[in-house]
Amino acid sequence: MPSLQASGRRKQRARTLRRELMLRTGLVRAWDANVFVHAEARHGVRERKPMLCLEIRGDLSEPVRKIGSFRLTVFAHSQPAAGAAEIPSIGAIISMKGSLEAVVELADREFQLLTGIATAGRLAAVDLSFQEPRYGTGLFASCSFSSREPDDVAA
Repeated sequence: MPSLQASGRRKQRARTLRRELMLRTGLVRAWDANVFVHAEARHGVRERKPMLCLEIRGDLSEPVRKIGSFRLTVFAHSQPAAGAAEIPSIGAIISMKGSLEAVVELADREFQLLTGIATAGRLAAVDLSFQEPRYGTGLFASCSFSSREPDDVAA
């Protein structure tokens, strides 16, 4: 039951401001592949768990809070889920110190295609849609990778 004040009205709740989505294109300048494998035991069951990721670095088409570079770490997962926080999300900005640092989780097949594009030397750009960062963090609504450079930069 809602709490009532002395005057009989409901308490005012603090309104959370919805963060706007920002759109940026990033020109890919470099990338690295990483494989991490570890073993763990829980309740007597031993498992070997691999983690595959690509670290993609480059420059943003337009700065975000005076930061013009990005470092995007893309992970492979067999069944990635959409985040259930403020917005449905596929990843997150984890830091804004020196460059926009973010992580994105892709399905295995999507990750394999991205790795193929990168190893062929054709990974040129990434389009990012994310919440305006607050305290150096924010959620990614979408991310797309392209073998074509944006028109306004290629000329």
